[in-house]
Amino acid sequence: MRGGFHPASPEFIYSIIVIILCFLIYFKTKVMYKLSKYKGIQYFRYTFFFFGLAYLTRFLFHLLKLGFFVVRNQRALRIYSPLTITLVGYFSTMAIFYLLYSQVWKKFKFESFIIFSNLLAAIIAIISFSTKSPIIISLVQLPIIIAIIYFAIKKKSPSKTLYILTSLFWFINLFLLSPGKFIPKNTNIFFHILSIIVFGIIYHKVSKWTK
Repeated sequence: MRGGFHPASPEFIYSIIVIILCFLIYFKTKVMYKLSKYKGIQYFRYTFFFFGLAYLTRFLFHLLKLGFFVVRNQRALRIYSPLTITLVGYFSTMAIFYLLYSQVWKKFKFESFIIFSNLLAAIIAIISFSTKSPIIISLVQLPIIIAIIYFAIKKKSPSKTLYILTSLFWFINLFLLSPGKFIPKNTNIFFHILSIIVFGIIYHKVSKWTK
């Protein structure tokens, strides 16, 4: 089928696995927050909520392309495609911001963070919609990921590994979201497997902490 996305394709299976793991981590970390009442955990879990929404948006768009929910229509797809990029841009940028804020929340007021992060995420989403290219999202998110890794390296706690792994996961996915000329299609499966391995480690570590 068009774009290689069908129920038996690696992309289809990968998307389902990532969506499930995102929301499993989100609900697992809810237990951690209830036990500790630590604000950093609360903001960390929102990271996976927004990651889950970003991937769910992409997944639903692919289903629309297959004609599961709408009649196949090229004109409709030309509308849905940039809309999907817009939503993915907003959700994924909010996820990255929450991951950063979960490290620096003691230094900034939550109200200021909400205003700034939503404003910048919305601007990125609008630019992505106008250019119809996810590369804008990648260029903006990359320095934020670098900042997250910088703060994570400086941390002296077991959560350091989680932040580095989560940053690695999304760094991999920036390549997956990049235009095809940067990532040959035949190498996508490698990034999918690597991404799932990283995500599986994150889920395993979170699960161990909630026992």
